Amino acid sequence: MDKLKRLNVRLNPDQYERLMYWSARREMSASDYLNLAFDEMIKKENGDYDLPTAEIARLNQLIEVITSLSSNVKIIRVSYCFRFLIV
Repeated sequence: MDKLKRLNVRLNPDQYERLMYWSARREMSASDYLNLAFDEMIKKENGDYDLPTAEIARLNQLIEVITSLSSNVKIIRVSYCFRFLIV
């Protein structure tokens, strides 16, 4: 294991209570929980995170709608051009 660096952290009482609650709930030390939270925040800052299933489904739905609209516009353009050719 790499040598770990020590850091003192100052938390307000509310932050401390939440840290103790969530670290206990996940059955890990407060230090391990802070390390995990730090890693997750860095991933978020870098844009390196998984989208929740609902968000993926919504994005796929929007892509499908845009593709459908694009197809409809192409059909309208072709029929509009065809109208002038027939006359």
